[in-house]
Amino acid sequence: MKLTGLRIPFRKSLNEVVASFDEKFPEKTRLLNNFTLCRNSHNIQINLTLHSTEHVSLKVFNLSGQQVASILNSTLRMGTHKIQWNTQSVAPGCYAIKMNTSSGTCVKHVPFFGK
Repeated sequence: MKLTGLRIPFRKSLNEVVASFDEKFPEKTRLLNNFTLCRNSHNIQINLTLHSTEHVSLKVFNLSGQQVASILNSTLRMGTHKIQWNTQSVAPGCYAIKMNTSSGTCVKHVPFFGK
């Protein structure tokens, strides 16, 4: 039998961990880290995954804590979603993208260097 994704390190003490999985289980609902600037446009693609159908709010804040954009405020189905943020009205800098759902809140930072 071949096991994949499992490490069994040698330990001298029984109190130590003797096995661990390399693969992490996905969170139920999450805002993914892979933000991409869409080619030939002023849009940044925001990727998120939902474990179930739920209401999602996506807002963007500058480093001073001021809201600079409201990207989304609607109900989305379970699965992976790609949301476009039009950055034409914001200056280059670092921004916080805040996602609120019924499952909780998640904040990720994204640098924007301009087009």
